[in-house]
Amino acid sequence: PRNQLGIAFEKMIHSKKKKNWGDLLKGSEAVLQYDKENRIALGNMALSYFHLGDRNNSVCYWKKIDSVNLIPTNESHLYCRTLYNMKMFEDAVTIAEQIRGGKLIDIKIAEIGLRSLYNLGRDSECISQCKIILEEEGGNVIALRHLSRALIRNNRISESICILKRWCNSSPKSVDGWGSLIEA
Repeated sequence: PRNQLGIAFEKMIHSKKKKNWGDLLKGSEAVLQYDKENRIALGNMALSYFHLGDRNNSVCYWKKIDSVNLIPTNESHLYCRTLYNMKMFEDAVTIAEQIRGGKLIDIKIAEIGLRSLYNLGRDSECISQCKIILEEEGGNVIALRHLSRALIRNNRISESICILKRWCNSSPKSVDGWGSLIEA
């Protein structure tokens, strides 16, 4: 349609295809003037702010969308990663757990969750999360790294050495893996 809302949607669609984040932001704002809870416009606002480097506003819009549980998995990854990069580890863990819902849906989101758990010092939960990821993807370097480190923090050195050997076998050129094994 050629009304103002239709024109705003066309601008949004065109800008998103071109990855013109500034115009996408303007088009999304125009749509939100007519429909303040429009999921597409809210998502585009979050993506625009993310790509424009404004992580705070990006998180605000993802939280609006999250309040009605409508964030698609690909945007959830960006949302989770943004929370992690802003050192909002508790929020990143919460989002990762909501998405997982007891099942491993997205390895990348689960990795962000386990890294957040590690940074929060929640080692037993981190160890559990690492084991879940390793059941799905046995050579997952991030899970192996954090599992070995969480075990070391809990003075479980001999278990950690076994994990470090697995890490080195999975990534034989990993300087971090071999360095950690030597230190242990």
